[in-house]
Amino acid sequence: MPVGFDLQEHLRDSFGVYQKNGPLQTVRIRFTSTVSRYVSEHRWHHSQNIEYQSDGSLLVSLELSDLTELKSWILSFGSQVVVLAPESLKDVIQRDLRASLAGY
Repeated sequence: MPVGFDLQEHLRDSFGVYQKNGPLQTVRIRFTSTVSRYVSEHRWHHSQNIEYQSDGSLLVSLELSDLTELKSWILSFGSQVVVLAPESLKDVIQRDLRASLAGY
């Protein structure tokens, strides 16, 4: 391990352990009212910003360098979540959902 290495700082802009040295991406996700309480009661990432909506849903914004682990987290909420941005993440989620549906 390099002298002065700080693991927390190294993983600061990742959602888990995957790390990219590229630019941060702004992620915006809408959670339905069904899961909004659960989502709002956790600190998922230091950059998270939560906006409560009048219909009980929740908008969550994150600044991340890698979206690999975030994709699995989003998919774990099933129909209770929609990715609003970035477009590239929306595309990946849609491809995964289509592939899953094709198996049924």
